[in-house]
Amino acid sequence: GYILPATFLPVMAREVNANPSVFGSAWPLFGVTAAASTLVAGPAMRSTSRLHVWAVCQLLMAIGALLPALVASATTILLSALLVGSTFMVVTLAGVQEIRARMPGDAAAWVGYLTASFAFGQIAGPAAAALLLAQPALAPTAMGRCLEAAAALLAFSAAWLWCQADSSPSHRS
Repeated sequence: GYILPATFLPVMAREVNANPSVFGSAWPLFGVTAAASTLVAGPAMRSTSRLHVWAVCQLLMAIGALLPALVASATTILLSALLVGSTFMVVTLAGVQEIRARMPGDAAAWVGYLTASFAFGQIAGPAAAALLLAQPALAPTAMGRCLEAAAALLAFSAAWLWCQADSSPSHRS
């Protein structure tokens, strides 16, 4: 969910504003909010279930992925950097903690599967987007469609996680 915005935010920012102080701020904003989010995540997961925190972060990430597809502007790209940057580390943290809680005897293997799936997504997402962008007929709308698809999958997974949290015992950190 985060890899397409993370990979292409600086490029999208440059396309909507050629001023380096504007387009150059997307990636640092992404990084700063990613670091800061880890400080907020711990207390959040102590006061509510990991699955609820995870679901909210997935939904915020979906909004962040969708914004530049709806309106390409410096504002939406910076909001995307803020929303996606501030959630992807929390999603990872909540996922690893949930694995450890559910699979105490086999957590390392499942964390390995999670890591492998992230690695696959980090390769497959940009590669698929690049293939679409290379098609002249698809290029003008390809990035928007990719971001919309990512947002839809993130929103679906947020709803699924929320339902899982509501239907199972609360998992606290």
